[in-house]
Amino acid sequence: MLQFLRSPDAPAHPITPLPPYPHTFSPSNRLSPVLLPGTKLGPYEVVAPLGKGGMGEVYRARDPRLGREVAIKLIAGALANDPGTRDRFFTEMRAVAALAHPNILSIFDIGEDNGVRYAVMELVTGYTLGDALGAGRLPLDLALDIASQIAAALAAAHARGVIHLDLKPVNVMVLDDGRVKLLDFGLARMDQPVDLDPGVTRLGPENAIAGTPGYFSPEQARGLQIDHRSDLFSFGVVLYELVTGRRAFPSANFG
Repeated sequence: MLQFLRSPDAPAHPITPLPPYPHTFSPSNRLSPVLLPGTKLGPYEVVAPLGKGGMGEVYRARDPRLGREVAIKLIAGALANDPGTRDRFFTEMRAVAALAHPNILSIFDIGEDNGVRYAVMELVTGYTLGDALGAGRLPLDLALDIASQIAAALAAAHARGVIHLDLKPVNVMVLDDGRVKLLDFGLARMDQPVDLDPGVTRLGPENAIAGTPGYFSPEQARGLQIDHRSDLFSFGVVLYELVTGRRAFPSANFG
């Protein structure tokens, strides 16, 4: 989608390597572990906490059957006891698993153990765009390469009727080999005009919102009906930040 903007002869611009994922989570995304190392979830054994996303907590775990490490995401806090959230969690994880795209984090399995619903995902190493942008704007060629991979991920999701709704730098990971992975579909919806669910964070008594201020679309901010175009707005905001090193909306005031 953005390839035409890049010179085929342009040199690569690697970013100084950052600590491997999961150590790239910001302090605000740290969590006090709810599941201790050694805890079993179905056939999986928890190794360590990684962080938290839009609606869940994430742990490093081991799959003893295949002898590999994975990431496990749980529904977090009070949402874990909400029947609608619990049902939607499995529905959305199945939808994301069906995408099977190289720029979208793969879902391997879903399950429930003693009332705890979880999704099993690939464990990857690299850095988030949030970390990279902490050092300033990216070289243009690199920014456009990353943006083209994000666009490919969104196009694949939208083609299957899935919208992300929380696209932002910390939800985009650049792997050690340069590939980009779109993370955290925790707020994802099927792509049809829908009203945002009651009970999520609100800007006002009438406007329920989902997403991150400064990155979500005007219709999300106003609690209006949403579709895949909300992701495209967020994509433009992220692209602006990649090439300028500045947030498009530094003070997210929607009053």
